[in-house]
Amino acid sequence: MIRELKQDENKVLDIFLYEAIFIPEGVSAPPKDIINQPDLQVYVKDFGKNKGDLCLVAQVRDKIVGAVWVRIMNDYGHIDNETPSFAISLLKEYRNYGIGTELMKQMLMKLKLEGYKQASLAVQKMNYAVRMYRKVGFEIVDENDESESNLKYNNNEVNIPVIGKVDAKKVSISLSAIVIGLVDGFNPCAMWILIFLISMLIGMKNKKRMWVLGITFLLSSALVYFLFLISWLNLAVFLNKIVYIRVAISAIATVLGVYQIVRFTSSVFNQKDDGCEVVDSKGRKKIIKSINKIVKEKSFILALLGVVLLAFSVNIIELLCSLGLPVMFSEILAVNNISKTGQVLYSLLYIFFFLIDDIVVFIIAMKTLEIKAISNKFGKYSHLIGGIIMLVIGLLMILKPEWLMFNF
Repeated sequence: MIRELKQDENKVLDIFLYEAIFIPEGVSAPPKDIINQPDLQVYVKDFGKNKGDLCLVAQVRDKIVGAVWVRIMNDYGHIDNETPSFAISLLKEYRNYGIGTELMKQMLMKLKLEGYKQASLAVQKMNYAVRMYRKVGFEIVDENDESESNLKYNNNEVNIPVIGKVDAKKVSISLSAIVIGLVDGFNPCAMWILIFLISMLIGMKNKKRMWVLGITFLLSSALVYFLFLISWLNLAVFLNKIVYIRVAISAIATVLGVYQIVRFTSSVFNQKDDGCEVVDSKGRKKIIKSINKIVKEKSFILALLGVVLLAFSVNIIELLCSLGLPVMFSEILAVNNISKTGQVLYSLLYIFFFLIDDIVVFIIAMKTLEIKAISNKFGKYSHLIGGIIMLVIGLLMILKPEWLMFNF
């Protein structure tokens, strides 16, 4: 079991500080009071009192067998006053069982959730643990003449021929926004309403009014989704710090993913039109009646307000129809501790691709005065793809959350 260090357990860090000392083969172990030297005491003195002091321990039955801890300190691997340094060790008899790797992964996850951009550590070049550090994402950034290497976690640059160096994390999150946004956009709940609105607008003689009302509908739809994404994201950043809640949200998303896949399978075998299930025929008649009233409204201002209200109500319904995808995208942003500016930009990218099918249908209709609707079979397949995405992300959030941090 891996858990946080309790306040009354700080003394165990002395044991693991000594165990962390690398002793080359054939060299005698130093006396245990060596940890009292000032350059080693920086790792444990008054631990827990400073910002950035975090510790996880591995427990087997009632015995603590390993520990990983970080603090911002002026140690051998010090980078700056915003970057925590790592220390990790296990009792000898519990090494080479993968416990150290799991401790490192969970601490890196914890640092992400706490908002730290990077971490560092110093290690002897001959230390067998170097391979494990590199395996979890650390890279060597400096070496000195004393056979010591400084490693840093958070180097997400990859070298692509012709293009050069790119930030793999940013590219991965951008691709997630594009793919999930596109799949979310092929939603029958909103498409039939847009199609009916366009059919009413085409019958109008005032082309300027046609364009303004249609664009207002799309912009209002974008605003509803943006407000939802940002609101949920702010909540997710807080909730993800509580492991049980994060797992619960991920489990619900996994179940929803399975439901969407089963729903697709059922529609294929039953040859059922997989349209919007949230709004029944009675609800559709009410919405159609509202659209008719809006389009025929003589007052331009009242018609504009009517379209805004229609867009808000329709997209709230649509969120009920495909809640899982925007929630999963928000979870990806949350675990990566994206800045406020980044949250806004990635959310806008998601929304653009979410609306791109609506934009294409609207522009073609306005230019040709004909409705070229996107077939319901695309909506049907969006349930399958969306279900797979929710299932995969949900399982990763539970089993391998560090994979969603895109640390390459």
